[in-house]
Amino acid sequence: MREEQTERAAPLVWKGVNYDTGTDHSGRGSAPPPWPDEVARGHMALIREELHANSVTVFGTDVERLAAYPGFAAEAGLHVWLQPRLIEGDADATLAHLAAAAEAAAASTSSARTTTGWRTTPSSTRTVCAPLWTTESRS
Repeated sequence: MREEQTERAAPLVWKGVNYDTGTDHSGRGSAPPPWPDEVARGHMALIREELHANSVTVFGTDVERLAAYPGFAAEAGLHVWLQPRLIEGDADATLAHLAAAAEAAAASTSSARTTTGWRTTPSSTRTVCAPLWTTESRS
């Protein structure tokens, strides 16, 4: 018989969902945009208001969408992780894609969003770095 836990687990700090901006699984180019920017902006508001989430992981292949969609999430008050994906890329292409996505995302930041750091996530044999945005400043 298992012993009962005497202490409750700490509550989750970040409660959220994954949001695909269009991932190219074929390796031939970016997937078509699944919806217009205004629809994606509305999705972010729904994630915050209807799902009661406070964070979102934005992932995909297209660099322009990877630059724009985190801004929509930040405008909705969501904490954002960015996860560029290049499914069939070799090491050099993947690193170039990560750098391009980071540069595009950094260029799209505004005074309404604050870049608060970098998170590194092991992904099988590779390490993926993603800029992190939030609407609140964290020290």
